[in-house]
Amino acid sequence: MNNKAVLFDRDGVINVAFYDNNISYPPKTINEVKLNVGIIDSIKKIKKAGFKTFVITNQPDVDRGNTTKESVDEINNYILSMIDIDKLYICYSSNNNHPDRKPNPGMILKAKKEFDLDLSQSFVIGDRETDILAGKACNCKTILMIPNNKIIDKKLADYNVENINQATNIILETNQL
Repeated sequence: MNNKAVLFDRDGVINVAFYDNNISYPPKTINEVKLNVGIIDSIKKIKKAGFKTFVITNQPDVDRGNTTKESVDEINNYILSMIDIDKLYICYSSNNNHPDRKPNPGMILKAKKEFDLDLSQSFVIGDRETDILAGKACNCKTILMIPNNKIIDKKLADYNVENINQATNIILETNQL
C-alpha cells in the first residue's frame, strides 16, 4: 500500500507555542491553547490530497514534574476535538535516549508500522531541529516552520517556511509531481 502522511509537531505547528528568551514552551492548560492560523484548513486540504495526518509530540515536562500527564492529555484531547488527525503520538520522557523522544524516530516508526506508511512519500513539519532530525532519520521530506525569527540552521530541512499555509502549498505542489 502507498500510504503517504504528514506528521505535524504539536507546539509551534498545530498550536501556538509560547516563547521566553527564544525558548518555546507548550500551553499549560486548555485555556492557553490557540491553534495556529490556517491549521484547520491546511489539514483538510492535506487529507483531501490523500495524506494521512498525525501529530508527533515530545512532552517532557511530565517526566520533569512540571505538569501532569492528565493536563497534557486534556490539552491533546481539546486540540483533537478541533482538528481531523488520524492519530496523535506522544512521548512524555525527558530522556534523550528514549526511542520515541525526537530527534529519535520512534513515534514516526510506530505510525509507519500501524498505518503501513511510505515514509519516502511523507512529510514531517516541525519548528525545531529535533523534529527535522526525526524526519530525516526516516527518509521523510522535512519542512521547518521558523517561528519568531528564531535562529536555526535553515539548511537542515528540505523546505523552510514561515507558516502552515506555505507548508501546505509545498506538500500539495510536491504531491502533483
